[in-house]
Amino acid sequence: MTFATTFGAKSHLVQSIATLTNVRCQHLYLTPQTEPAALVGSLVPHPKLPSWHDGAVSEAITKGHWLVLENFSEASSAVLERLNPVLEQPAQWVKVENNETQPVVVHPNFRIVATMSPPTGRLQNASIETNHELSPALYNRFLIIFYQGLNLSSPDVYKNLFTAYLPTNEIQLIDTLCEKLRSEQLTPRQLVQFIDCAFKLQHSRVVTEHKIDLPSVLLSAYELVFSSDSNKPLASPVKLYLEKEAQHGSINFFNLSVSEKARKGHREHIIDPDKTPTRYDAAKRLCASVICSRPVLLEGPAATGKTSLVEYLAHCDNKKLYRVNNTKGTTIQDYFGSYMPNGEFLNGALSSAMLRGDWFVADEFDLAEPAVMNVLYPILEGQKCLTVPNTGQTLVARDGFRFFATQNGTSYVGRKQLPKTLRSRFLEIQFHSFTENELQFIIVQRKSTSTAPKSSTVFDEDLEKVAPQIASMVKSLNQQIDEKQLPILGAPKLGLTMREVIKWINRKQRKIDVDWDEHALRLLE
Repeated sequence: MTFATTFGAKSHLVQSIATLTNVRCQHLYLTPQTEPAALVGSLVPHPKLPSWHDGAVSEAITKGHWLVLENFSEASSAVLERLNPVLEQPAQWVKVENNETQPVVVHPNFRIVATMSPPTGRLQNASIETNHELSPALYNRFLIIFYQGLNLSSPDVYKNLFTAYLPTNEIQLIDTLCEKLRSEQLTPRQLVQFIDCAFKLQHSRVVTEHKIDLPSVLLSAYELVFSSDSNKPLASPVKLYLEKEAQHGSINFFNLSVSEKARKGHREHIIDPDKTPTRYDAAKRLCASVICSRPVLLEGPAATGKTSLVEYLAHCDNKKLYRVNNTKGTTIQDYFGSYMPNGEFLNGALSSAMLRGDWFVADEFDLAEPAVMNVLYPILEGQKCLTVPNTGQTLVARDGFRFFATQNGTSYVGRKQLPKTLRSRFLEIQFHSFTENELQFIIVQRKSTSTAPKSSTVFDEDLEKVAPQIASMVKSLNQQIDEKQLPILGAPKLGLTMREVIKWINRKQRKIDVDWDEHALRLLE
């Protein structure tokens, strides 16, 4: 059993040792909702007769894999009890659920490793109210190792990591950067994310073709990992130093990655560096995140263009976007698929995106149930393989697959705060409500992107005249609502969003003889 503080990279340590010894390493992320079937296996439909698919323990013990049981202390008592035989010496495993009476032959390379954070510092899933301790009898079945993680107080650790991933002759740059990073008290995961993003950006086609200097790459990676909100500029010593050294400044990956031809072919998302600066900044960060192949969390108020921005960039990159809109009733099958009555397995949205190398977005991610979130941990860890629970299906993501999640935040009803251990695996982009100037510009641009029938010259001119009034009215109304309206049953205050504004414009465009005010009143009814 491996102990470490939260963000201590316990599973990465085990994975690295397994890779060096040329052994396959499986991961099973335990939650209170995990059932014994995930360990042993279960019967799944088949065109002729149901067939047995081994669970994580059954597969690892026969094939000689290493099995890492993540978040071991979160498992239910039923799961812990079912594990008892395999924790004994010698290990025994009988698949009684498959009507077997003889133990399976244990492969000599089989190993089982459990990971957990110390009880005093454990960060639980937001939905878990209790935090039970493991019994002494269970502890005694393990060899316990406390892993302290990287010694981030040592300058040599930083220098070794940077020189291994980013070999350079700029010794003064690396020495100064390491010294400044050491003073920021980063977690190992933050440091690894920063170096990993810098490495991938440095070796990307965009940076190579334009011969961009290393300090500019490091500055872009630093902003990507540590500055999620463009409205709250980061003024750390590291950033100030890199800004001084960077010849190209922070790299504009949107301009360098998305061609003018692609932008003109997909004008439904309105992005302008001068007129919509917050959306333009989000597009730059999202393009950099795509290059880094890391999961991205887009968070902000409803109808601020989070999902549509992902969709827009997917189209520009010739990728299909698969999507699951989470609710309290969303299940694992909505993500991965399920068996049909004829025994055929029908892939879900996430399975399809992984197998085809396309993009996937989980909307309203903070509404998803813990069982759904925890199944996604391997993807969020950057692993390419994932076993679909209770099916035996193993998915291998093709190159080009990207994972995105969107959410409105805990101010909205029913939303759960994401556990820090889960959230820390994302690169984050914060969205805010449109400013009045942004709103006015977007309203005018709707004449060329509207879904309504083709605009007339009269309507276009009329829209340009009333756009300032609409933008001013929306901001004024929302400000009054924010100041005076009380939230109902924990729900956000009911204001006008961009969705209502677009409906307003489209209704006017379809019935041009009806006054703007009358359309607004009908919309608010």
